[in-house]
Amino acid sequence: MPTLVKMADDQALDQAPPDAAPSAAFGSADDFASEEYQVVNLHNFEQLPQIQAMPEEVRHAARVVGNVLPFKSNRYVVDHLIDWGAAPDDGMFRLTFPQRDMLAPEQFERMEAALAA
Repeated sequence: MPTLVKMADDQALDQAPPDAAPSAAFGSADDFASEEYQVVNLHNFEQLPQIQAMPEEVRHAARVVGNVLPFKSNRYVVDHLIDWGAAPDDGMFRLTFPQRDMLAPEQFERMEAALAA
């Protein structure tokens, strides 16, 4: 059982003994052992069912911008951290996948034309 440590400002802080097991809040290695690490990047992101459900405009923008600003993520982020009900406005979605506004309009149009050629 953790011991309480008295702080200078009279607030208590839980402090586990040095030999205590990791906090359950962080999970253990066994919790993630069944999930194999899978990379998500420009070459495979459109295979994700969540991305396939997004409007074509969002997928197109990610393809274009992703050719200028490469990105890499993983299935844990996709499956557990992104709120797909709020995408494409979800903060984690915006941090993970390339967005049209990451490029100036003229840069976006130039790359779009280059990819179409």
